[in-house]
Amino acid sequence: MTKGLANQRAISRTVAEYMRRPCNGQPSPGWRQFLAQHAKEIWAYDLFTVQTIWFRTFYVFFAIHHGSRVIIHARVTANPTAEWLAQQMAQACDIDREPPRYLIHDRDGSYGAAFNRRVRPLGITQIRTPVKAPKANAIAER
Repeated sequence: MTKGLANQRAISRTVAEYMRRPCNGQPSPGWRQFLAQHAKEIWAYDLFTVQTIWFRTFYVFFAIHHGSRVIIHARVTANPTAEWLAQQMAQACDIDREPPRYLIHDRDGSYGAAFNRRVRPLGITQIRTPVKAPKANAIAER
């Protein structure tokens, strides 16, 4: 089995967890159709690292809107914790901005219980990408 095919199957399994089957027995839409229909309601979160000239590592956290591909929120820290990420979530969903319906992010250990406690009351459904499948969160991973 090729790596691409394995990633496609992993993505399909993840999507199936969050998409309900219609009552009429018809199969649910695929991942591409889901993204197209809900692009206005989806944010993607991710962290990436930056090395300074003094060899310090900083973590850049950002949120991007799927529909418009506009960066909604970006912050930098030397030590990303679940509490810090939860605070960033609160700041991204400030008074002027309605929280997303869906939030796509990877399975980083930084998204812990504090992050989940902050997201749950906002009514956001978290979609975690499969392990080692960067194409599942392609907009943020680029």
